[in-house]
Amino acid sequence: IGGSVRCVQETGKLQQSKTDDLARKLEEIHGRLHDLPTRQEIKIADDHLNSGIDAKLALARKENAAKIEEIQKQNAEDKREKDEEIDEMKRKIKENEQAQEAIEEKVTQALEEKIKEIEKTAAKKEDANNEAFGAFKDKIETKMNEQEK
Repeated sequence: IGGSVRCVQETGKLQQSKTDDLARKLEEIHGRLHDLPTRQEIKIADDHLNSGIDAKLALARKENAAKIEEIQKQNAEDKREKDEEIDEMKRKIKENEQAQEAIEEKVTQALEEKIKEIEKTAAKKEDANNEAFGAFKDKIETKMNEQEK
């Protein structure tokens, strides 16, 4: 009987030890659960995180819009400068064409005047030749007439 009592006592102690271990583990788990945030705390933290993300996205969108606007302004300025350069080139081309036309007109005019001078000179030479030929002819006729007499 003494052995049975001792066995029961040992079994009771073993059971008590296991119960104590389980109670200690349960308290530890309960402590950890108590340390975990509540659903409300999680929602508040999530909302705070989302609002931070939303704020960063809004800021990034604003920065991107500003960059896009700056690029568009620069592109517009570049286009305006190129258009001005093109207009300047067109103006110079037109001036060159007008100058070329003026030169061609002056050259044509000078050539026409030179042709008129040459024609006048040729007419004068022809008249002089005709006069000389007429005088020569008259001399010959006079000599022929003298010889016939």
